[in-house]
Amino acid sequence: MPPLDKNDFRLFSICTIIIAAATFVTLLGSIFVIFLPLILFYHHISTGFLKTCCVFLVSLIIFFPLGIFFQHTIPYPEILTLGLSGTVMAAIVRKGGSFQKTVSLTSFTVLSLVGAFLLYSAHAQNTTIAQIIKSYVAEAIQYNLEMYSRLPLGRENINLVLENSQNIIDILVRIFPSLIVVLCVFTVWFNLLLGRNLLRQKGILLSRLNYLSNWSAPEFVIWIFIASGALIFWGNYQLSSLGMNLMIIVCFVYLLQGLAIISFIFQNKNAPLLFRYLIYFFIAVQQFFMLAVVAVGLLDIWVDFRKFFQNKNIVA
Repeated sequence: MPPLDKNDFRLFSICTIIIAAATFVTLLGSIFVIFLPLILFYHHISTGFLKTCCVFLVSLIIFFPLGIFFQHTIPYPEILTLGLSGTVMAAIVRKGGSFQKTVSLTSFTVLSLVGAFLLYSAHAQNTTIAQIIKSYVAEAIQYNLEMYSRLPLGRENINLVLENSQNIIDILVRIFPSLIVVLCVFTVWFNLLLGRNLLRQKGILLSRLNYLSNWSAPEFVIWIFIASGALIFWGNYQLSSLGMNLMIIVCFVYLLQGLAIISFIFQNKNAPLLFRYLIYFFIAVQQFFMLAVVAVGLLDIWVDFRKFFQNKNIVA
């Protein structure tokens, strides 16, 4: 292994900060840890595979005695899973994998780990996976209520959530599979996109990750969309739950297609970066804009919006 340099020490510092935040500052840590795949992916590609793995593992190991001393539980499963996702992303890209292949295989790996963890937890606690999920959702809602109580929010809003907490738990448990899939795919997609752009700024061009703005969902997805709608309205409880989960996943797929179309338009019109980020921000925070982007992705099957803005030499 080559000798350590300043990039390795920087990686060690960043990983240490992220793990510390995830351990001791839960709210801030939950935000920081989302970028762990980006950090590891970037360093895997730019500085080397073996050194990056060693630095990451060392930063994890030193927190083991600290967690015991301060009596804090270190979220090793979450950190290891997200760290592994960055490693898998880099391994696939190094072998020439496309953007879609990298996202698909990495997401499948992460979802497999999540499923294995749920199975292990259910076996260890002698309960069902549904009860594990329900307990987790209930704890998350309780934690959020405690956080909201510290904010200058109206008491009536908190009371409204408290009064309907059981209904909220039941709904979230019902659609939990699709939420996990969407969260996983989005995290991988987001980190890979940022990692590609950061590497490009450093002069490392990953040609197989370009042309994302031309991406479209497979045509058969529309039939899953139609079938999920039928299951929601005409199925029993189990089939209706299946339909709801499929609908959420399909809508997310069309959201990604809609974002690809918007990116295509921005590139053809040479839209300023500030304007692009502003539009993406509104899409992220406003449900109306997000639904409009989903509709654009869905209607693109028949309309083909890109042909109205077609231009040559589209790179990213």
